[in-house]
Amino acid sequence: MLVTLTKTGAHRLEKVAAVNYKHLGTASSALSKILRLIGRTAG
Repeated sequence: MLVTLTKTGAHRLEKVAAVNYKHLGTASSALSKILRLIGRTAG
């Protein structure tokens, strides 16, 4: 149940990120770089 909610939430975040990327461009690109760094740190 929790896994399903997490997957749904992640999918929604991806959709939001895709929309924001179209509007913000550079700012969203910087954010994705930060998220990648966080992802690496989190393992």
